[in-house]
Parts: sequence; structure tokens; C-alpha cells
Amino acid sequence: MPAPSDRFFAVRPLPLSPSFVEAWLERGLDAGRAAWPGVSVDADTFARAVARRVSHDATAAQLESMHLSDVYLAVACEAGQQAALAAFERHVIRAVLPSLERFAPDQRDDALQLLRAKLFVPRGDRKGAIADYRGQGPLVSWVRATAVRTALDAQRTVREHDAFDEVLELSGLEERRFDPELEALRRQHQQTLKHALHAAFAALRPEERNLLRLSVAEGLSLAKIGVMHQVHESTVSRWVAQARERLLQLTREHLAKLGLADAEVDSLLGVAHSQLDLSLGRMLRG
Repeated sequence: MPAPSDRFFAVRPLPLSPSFVEAWLERGLDAGRAAWPGVSVDADTFARAVARRVSHDATAAQLESMHLSDVYLAVACEAGQQAALAAFERHVIRAVLPSLERFAPDQRDDALQLLRAKLFVPRGDRKGAIADYRGQGPLVSWVRATAVRTALDAQRTVREHDAFDEVLELSGLEERRFDPELEALRRQHQQTLKHALHAAFAALRPEERNLLRLSVAEGLSLAKIGVMHQVHESTVSRWVAQARERLLQLTREHLAKLGLADAEVDSLLGVAHSQLDLSLGRMLRG
């Protein structure tokens, strides 16, 4: 049976002694199991994963400097292992939180949800970003830098009010064939509906906004979102439905405060409902 070092060299054929690599991998595996009890990575999987994180011209000294116990946790998280994801939350995310204190609470919560999606959810053929952790420094430091970049990017690019002004440009609905009365109502209250939707979205809880962001804008499946939150996809489906319903209910409340007749509110909500996914998708991707 091939040794773990054989698995390593099959991925990364370095001019190093097999006995050195075998002993080095064994020490790393032992360190990972000691640091993360309850998290399981077999020797062959670990060897291949470590090899992918090593450069083509790596030296023995560079290998020795790698944080293999942290790579061990990253490999288990990449595989979606529940014990590893729970350990990541307890130890890594908790250590990262102080670096996000400069941001408002809602921005912090949004950034953490986006961070989890970025790290653990594959996009097409690309693995989650946790696969990019190479063990060149502590995992906490690497995640901290990624979290701050994520928060800053969200702060820079997600201008929810401006995005709604641009995206909820309901003139795009003209391609649909509304009846004349509804079309007249839509034109009369276009800005009203736009601002009501914006206010409703801003009033959602951070976890609701992020569920809509992941399911609508990112197009993630319920199963993938379930892996992120460590729940069954049926639970995610219920959460998303509740978030959509609450968004529409808040929109209704904002419209009612403006003194519109019940029939007008119902008609405008019909417009909002028909375009909800399109509007949110464009906004959150913008």
C-alpha cells in the first residue's frame, strides 16, 4: 500500500528525501489531531492536501515552517466536516471578531456571513477559499485578513440605497404587459415603491439579508447554504421563505404609512412580488 509520502510526491514531486517527508507528514498529522480533537482527516487525504499547498520549489526548511495543525483543520473544513466547521467557529471566528469591531454591528454580521460563504461554499468548479490557505502563517491571521478585506469590500461596494435606486428601476417592467390601470399606478408610484423596498430590505435582520443574498444573488443551492449553517436544506428553505415574506410584509407596512389605499398597496405589492428575485439579484450583485 502506498505510504502518505507517496501520495505527497504524486502531487508535488520535490527533490526531497521520502523519509524526511514521511516523518514530517506524520508529525503534522499528529499535531492536527492533538490540536483539533474530534476532527478527523486520514493520512492519505492529509498528504495530498498538504502537497497542493506546497510550492513547486519548496525546500525542507520551508516545509518545516508550515502550520500543519492549522492545515489539518482547513482540510477538514474544506470537506464540509461538521466537527471541523464547529471548531472553526469556536476558535477561529471567535479570535477574528475583535478585528471587526471598527464596523457597525450590521456590517459585522454581514461580513461574517459573506466570509463563511467565501471560505466554505464552492462556486462552480472553484472550491471555497479555505482551500487557498497554504499554512504559511497561523490560520487565525489568514482568516482575520480575509475577514477585514471582506468587510471593507462590502462597505465599499454595497451601497444599498444607491443600489436600489439603480436596480429597482421599475421601468424595466415595461416589457411585461400590465393592464392599463396597473401600469398607470406603477408609473405614479414608481419612486414610492422603490424607496419602500429599500427601507424594507434595510430593516431586515442581518441573517435575513444574507440568506437572500446567498440564495438570490449568489444562486447557492439550499443544500450548500445548509452546509454553511450546519442545518438541513429543508430548514434553509423555511428560512428563505420567511425572509422573503418578511421583506414583502415590511414593504407593505411602509407603503401603508404613506396613506395609499389598500387596493393600491395590494397592486404595488403584486409588482414588487413579481420582480423580487430580479431586483434583489441585480442589487446584491452590483
